[in-house]
Amino acid sequence: MVTFQSVAPRDVAAEACAGASIEGDADYVSINNLRYTDTLFLGLEALGFPASIEAKIGNTCALDGTQTAASPDGFTASRTYHPDDGLNIIIEKDVSVD
Repeated sequence: MVTFQSVAPRDVAAEACAGASIEGDADYVSINNLRYTDTLFLGLEALGFPASIEAKIGNTCALDGTQTAASPDGFTASRTYHPDDGLNIIIEKDVSVD
């Protein structure tokens, strides 16, 4: 299983989120204009996020603003959604956990 600890987050996101705009480095990844994809949720679960994150992301609407979730494995995911732009998500590694 590939995790952010073993591979750069940007490389993992590029594989899982084809068609999205991706930026990042060893400690974070920003994925913009993402449409619904199961591979994103598999990646989030691999990082320790609970399976409920899929329902939470699926129920995010434009009026919700920025929503944040943390995993017990030291990652934070912040997300926004707009019908015209799709899902924008930033996943950060807590560098103090290393």
